[in-house]
Amino acid sequence: DYHRGSSNIKNYFNKQFAIAYDRFVCLEESFYEINVQIRGATASQHLTGFIRVNGTNENFMDTISQSSEKGLLHGSLTVFLKRGDYFDLYRSAGDLEGGTNAESHLIVKRV
Repeated sequence: DYHRGSSNIKNYFNKQFAIAYDRFVCLEESFYEINVQIRGATASQHLTGFIRVNGTNENFMDTISQSSEKGLLHGSLTVFLKRGDYFDLYRSAGDLEGGTNAESHLIVKRV
């Protein structure tokens, strides 16, 4: 399962979050650092997106790719979440790569 992640010898599973249909629900109150990197699907496009917390846009991500390259959305947010709070990723413009696992990442760390 690529969502949870693994290395050569270890599966990481879920910690502090439940995976809901379209969001990540916090199970343990703390500060979290959310890092997102998403590759665009095609060259020469404008990509915009947000990291949203409880439905509110908290971090704006924006890029315009050149004619010979795909764009890359990248964003980072440190936020305090309590049990029941959630975050999600929202794309407002552009097409995102969905078939290449090595180019798109979501990393959530407790800080």
